[in-house]
Amino acid sequence: MFTATWPKDVQSLAGEFLNNPVQINIGDQDSLNANKAITQHIMIMRGFEKEERLLDLLMSKVTAKLPGRASLRVGKTIIFVSRKMACDEVAFELKKAGFSCGTLHGDKSQAVRSEVMEKFRNGRYDVLVATDVAARGLDVKDIMNVINYDFPDGQNAVENYVHRIGRTARGNSSGNAYSFMTQKNLAYADVMSELVGVLRRCEQEVPAELEVTVFTQLHSTAPIEYVLSQHISFALQSAANNAHGLQRPVPKKSNSGGKLFSCGINRDSHSSIINTNDG
Repeated sequence: MFTATWPKDVQSLAGEFLNNPVQINIGDQDSLNANKAITQHIMIMRGFEKEERLLDLLMSKVTAKLPGRASLRVGKTIIFVSRKMACDEVAFELKKAGFSCGTLHGDKSQAVRSEVMEKFRNGRYDVLVATDVAARGLDVKDIMNVINYDFPDGQNAVENYVHRIGRTARGNSSGNAYSFMTQKNLAYADVMSELVGVLRRCEQEVPAELEVTVFTQLHSTAPIEYVLSQHISFALQSAANNAHGLQRPVPKKSNSGGKLFSCGINRDSHSSIINTNDG
């Protein structure tokens, strides 16, 4: 058997069905790793911005405009959502915008799933909107983009993230993964810390807001001066990495002494802006 990750449930399953197997490990077995051929983009936004940002992203990927209703062509793209109803809602908006789109979720029969997948493979559909039913075991070699419209949740969120983005960059190909993150996602410090680890091991860019969030939550009892110094460091690093000198503000709270603080980048001087208030 083959598996991209090796959680306890899979180990138990292997022990149940395999008799004295030879185990071959590829890569680091002590940490969760993603395919380095995937360029991972973490996009932090407010929840109500998702639909507009999705349309903007897909429009930037348009390769041709043809006559007819499904006139906008893009490279094969999977969009992951968390709810079955969201599949149909997102697909409806994409079809209305002119994209050829199918849906895949647990309420569809096996016959319908097979038909949708065949249309996706042969190019009748450029876009597939799916729940995690498509996150594992789906091998379509020419998928160019994976979009996490809803970031995975739950205890295995980052493991599911790795499986989702692994639908692209199959074989010797490369691909892109875009993940929409809201403050609700950022609130889960352990998940975000694990995600930062995956990004770093793949030598991917970690957004300053994500890094600051993780640091603040994991060091909530640290002295306020120390936390502020780290915010300044992250702010300056973000400015140095940004060719245009522009990053979104990063407002955060610290539990140290009941103080509030915010950190951001000044467009013109690249200087960090720190404000503190007691109480």
